Amino acid sequence: MKGWFLSNGKFMADMEQMLARVPALGHTLEAIDCKNIAYCIDDRLPARLWKDGEPVTPPDFFYIVDTDGENGAVFHLARQLEKLGAFCYNSIDAKKTAMSKIATYQTLAREGLPIVKTLVFTRDMKKELLISEIGLPMIIKPDDGFGGEGVELIRTEEELDSALARIRDSQARMLVQKYVATSKGKDVRVQTIGFEAVFALCRQASDPNEFRSNNHLGGTVSEYPLTDEIKELCRKVAKAIGLRMAGVDLMFGENGFVVAEVNSSPGGFDYWPKNAIPTFLKDLTAQMMKQRCPIGNISSLHPPQRPLPSQSC
Repeated sequence: MKGWFLSNGKFMADMEQMLARVPALGHTLEAIDCKNIAYCIDDRLPARLWKDGEPVTPPDFFYIVDTDGENGAVFHLARQLEKLGAFCYNSIDAKKTAMSKIATYQTLAREGLPIVKTLVFTRDMKKELLISEIGLPMIIKPDDGFGGEGVELIRTEEELDSALARIRDSQARMLVQKYVATSKGKDVRVQTIGFEAVFALCRQASDPNEFRSNNHLGGTVSEYPLTDEIKELCRKVAKAIGLRMAGVDLMFGENGFVVAEVNSSPGGFDYWPKNAIPTFLKDLTAQMMKQRCPIGNISSLHPPQRPLPSQSC
């Protein structure tokens, strides 16, 4: 079976390193920079694809790792691959929903799932309204931010004035959220495959003054137990968004977990346990069979497991 992991080039090195550690066992799994793929849009068959100027055949399936926007090279190629019969694991529409925090929160709220109170605001909105609706301290973040980028903790009215002045000319859609103090600097990333939670990681900031838990900002990562509460919540979240594979970020709320974000490209492959890839391939095979897609023989793939300290947040 041939699979392409589509990227806009941002995470190519990480993807190539991860795939290089995976025994192929007769399968071809390749990280693809979509900017290097050319294709012919024609009503005649067979359609043609080129990689780095050389002709290639379409993959049996593809998975969108990251994108360059709704009208970028990744989604255009994904649509073309679908037309050529390749199976898309995680639908394009579900991927687009997860790319927007607004769309994600709207979807989860409609299903009655626990989220943080969120206000979508315009540049001319008065700070008094933000304070009355959300209260201080508050979080300001962009709709399409990634990895904690652009996220600000606002503690005072003076900080709010400064933040509003900085983003007044920004074209980004911005959100204001209630600050969840009980989850300061820590959260739980739950990996789901086939809508089911398969493992969880506790991410915790090393800096006591850091309110974000992203491990690439210097935080630590450790195993976290998969409780029945986590399994049920993440199953509902993944199904609501429509992502068969997702990274669900949970914060420690005062009365239980609340959903912070839903990531269609979970990343952190170094921390995946050895059963994650076989679980992914098993679900992939089942879905391709349901859609009667042509597939090759599926074997279990076992990437090496990176040991983690066992602890709780």
